[in-house]
Amino acid sequence: MANRYYYHWLLDTDNNPATGRSNAEYEGSPTGVSKPIGAERVLMIGWRDGKPGGIEIYDPANEDVALATNFTYQASGNTLTAIVPLAALGVSPGQTVGFSAFQEGASEGWKVDWLESQSLALNP
Repeated sequence: MANRYYYHWLLDTDNNPATGRSNAEYEGSPTGVSKPIGAERVLMIGWRDGKPGGIEIYDPANEDVALATNFTYQASGNTLTAIVPLAALGVSPGQTVGFSAFQEGASEGWKVDWLESQSLALNP
């Protein structure tokens, strides 16, 4: 993208939709997900003017404080892969977490596309 674009992965690290930031709504609008989660961590990969910008993990209750930055990621076609330390996410191998994601970009008038929430097993 020529301007700003962001991918957000949301992790419900305690697997409890009643805690953390709900993905049932975003900026005052319903997201349409049928199985909301309560995210305690957000992994964000952003681009600004064709260059990476906003590569970080944060707690959605305090978005201004990055818990980890500049982790390894790769974009290939329509696939995005990231390698992050589990400690930065506050999770452990063998744990199951809730997972959802969305993307948004200035090129599309800040249209937001949501991925339906799923359970994700962190297999060792």
